[in-house]
Amino acid sequence: MRGRYIERIGYWYPIARKTVPRSMVLNKHKTRYWLSVGAQPTNAAARILHKFGFYPKLPTPLGSASVYEKPQKEYVL
Repeated sequence: MRGRYIERIGYWYPIARKTVPRSMVLNKHKTRYWLSVGAQPTNAAARILHKFGFYPKLPTPLGSASVYEKPQKEYVL
């Protein structure tokens, strides 16, 4: 079942409504259950779960510009 979700554990309301302001709703019990049985979230879902405190921060990918310092430019006169 690649690309399909098994169970919906939360919602995102991008536009403010009369009853619900713009927010994200996450069922913490379902989230903890699925992570405890070995579910692997996508990179986008892992970033969201990290913000809520359910998942550790993903490591920086190798070759990323943020890992290495930029060399100083040398100007030739």
